[in-house]
Amino acid sequence: MRHVPRGACKAILTGEHAVVYGHEALVVTLPMGFAATLDHPPEGPLFAVEVGGLRSAAGDGTLVGEALGKILESLGIVRQRPLLVRVVGEVPPGRGLGSSAALCAVVADALGVAHDLGLSAADVARAARAGDDVLHGGRSSGVDAEAAARRELGIYSRERGWHTVTAARPLALLILDSGQGRATAEVVAGVAERRAADPATMDRLMATMGELARPAARAAETGDLTGLGQIFDKNQRLLRELGVSSPLLDELCSQARAAGALGAKLTGAGGGGAVLALMPSPEAAREARSRFAAAWDMLVP
Repeated sequence: MRHVPRGACKAILTGEHAVVYGHEALVVTLPMGFAATLDHPPEGPLFAVEVGGLRSAAGDGTLVGEALGKILESLGIVRQRPLLVRVVGEVPPGRGLGSSAALCAVVADALGVAHDLGLSAADVARAARAGDDVLHGGRSSGVDAEAAARRELGIYSRERGWHTVTAARPLALLILDSGQGRATAEVVAGVAERRAADPATMDRLMATMGELARPAARAAETGDLTGLGQIFDKNQRLLRELGVSSPLLDELCSQARAAGALGAKLTGAGGGGAVLALMPSPEAAREARSRFAAAWDMLVP
């Protein structure tokens, strides 16, 4: 049995939904995700993954099984003997934190270790996206997989790929769980329907959101937390106009600001999930966390 590196979750700082339509997003890897171990059982399916006591195998007819098959295909692997990847991690699904991409990334990483492929971050990201695209009904933007594989702060777009951003200091983030799960594919499909009905308005909103990535990156690079927080708030207003926020998410944003956040916005597809708040310091994040029933505070590069 061998251990392999973890697949990391992510938070989009600016550009949800806009990134699906080719615009830029600023995204950061979170210090939470999945880790895995490799085992070669004497018998069983040629490639299986076990998560939370549930086992899926490539080619078993399930959605996860199809995703596993796509990961194998992306890496050009043909299994010759049984391989079981056991995955552990406390990652809440349906919260906009990229849990499915993190799972696909750690699986791809595990396959790379098992076959001594020497995979680069780009290789892992490509394979993770192949699997994540299945789990998101063919509507993944690729940003989650890139963040899961690269484990850093960066700007991403489909056309330009990943560009690393170096923050002047780590960002203190507070993540508030709304308690409401949602299916990313359904929310993304809803946005596509609204865009088809009113392309001018929706494309304007998408473009405006995409334009936030560069100034947000500059604010992080220069340590301008106040400016970055203001961009968070602007992005949230645009997401509300886009129709993917909710009264509960708006209220959590207000509560985060009242608790000292410099800015707050939903993270992920919306319609439920979580709120991401930028705090002025790790101490402020820890203190604010105690005010909420379900929250995480973390320091990210």
